[in-house]
Amino acid sequence: MMSYLAKLMAKTAIVTGASSGIGKISAIALSKAGWNVVLTARRGAELKVTADECPASTLVIPGDVTSAEFVKTLFSSTVEKYGRLDLLFNNAGMSGPQKPIDEIDLSDFMQVMNINVAASFLCTQQAFKVFKSQEPQGGKIINNGSIAAHVPRPHTTPYAVSKHAVSGLTKATNLDGRRYNITVSQIDIGNVFTEMAAKFGFDKGALQPDGRYLQEPLIDGKHVADTIVHIANLPLDVAMLEVNIMATGAPFVGRDSRTWTMKTPLPRSSTSRGTDPSYASFKPPATSNYEQLAWWRLSVRLMFLMLASLYVCSARQGTESKLNCKLLKLVFILIRGYGFTSISKRSNGLASVPQESSIFAQAKLRLWECYLSDQLDSNTRSFSTARTASLYPNFRGQGMY
Repeated sequence: MMSYLAKLMAKTAIVTGASSGIGKISAIALSKAGWNVVLTARRGAELKVTADECPASTLVIPGDVTSAEFVKTLFSSTVEKYGRLDLLFNNAGMSGPQKPIDEIDLSDFMQVMNINVAASFLCTQQAFKVFKSQEPQGGKIINNGSIAAHVPRPHTTPYAVSKHAVSGLTKATNLDGRRYNITVSQIDIGNVFTEMAAKFGFDKGALQPDGRYLQEPLIDGKHVADTIVHIANLPLDVAMLEVNIMATGAPFVGRDSRTWTMKTPLPRSSTSRGTDPSYASFKPPATSNYEQLAWWRLSVRLMFLMLASLYVCSARQGTESKLNCKLLKLVFILIRGYGFTSISKRSNGLASVPQESSIFAQAKLRLWECYLSDQLDSNTRSFSTARTASLYPNFRGQGMY
């Protein structure tokens, strides 16, 4: 009797793709935390293995979550046994083919989209129906994203597209679920050793944007499972929209400086996975020209900015002269010309050279405002504040978001 009451009082979770990898270890972790766990995947035998490792109550329902009819059965069976649903973990997914986009068949692309996106949509749809109809109202959904939802890997177009779509699903449903006490989270996982990571070749070396294969650090999936349990146990008035968990040394934040400094791609060892023909003609930008042009432009612009600062300061102290006004006008014309002419137009198309920084642009704007407010030269009033605002919209409150 006590065990039956405990089962009814425990929260209930559905975990898709629970036969292996992140789904399996997360289901076991939820069960150890006292949750009733409904396990689903296509491989029934592997699901039973997962169920055997779960100490709490489990319900095994093998099937294909890309089927709308099966998904309806999955959720109705869950509610029939446990009375309610508190968590859906949309974990089922696949990596897809690792090929250049021009070599990928439409059928392969659609298979990835069906499993990674359509299945999550179908399960989310049914979860919303249950969450909205039960008392007390509400529940949680956790979508398994990826750092590919932010930065893709080479030759992973279907996978990257699908994970970007999952991000859209997460945000849209999190918005729609607010009034019903439904929270939707996305966990973006990077470099965890699972069967999918093995398919990407992380254990032997992962393809980098510059054509090299590097063995990247991996983390234990236990840390991901602990994160899932943490999100699941948060109260419904707390929303964790996105969380990123990855190996500390994963090449996600920042850029690899060797992409710019090496003259030719690094040779691969005899034990590497072969030569990638699509990177055979890889030629990084000429470092010397890049650095010289960037530093030349920065030096000239800073010099003009310093001159402008001196003349503005002297003008504000009442020591301006006709010569000062003419020189100041010339300095601003030069700054304007250097500020809005892309170096790529005069450097053989080196479009990689960064445009002016926001700090430099903001400094120019402030100087320009001082210049206009003091009316140093009536002949220069054509450089109006409206013109300045049109050139620098981000400094007029429009911003990024």
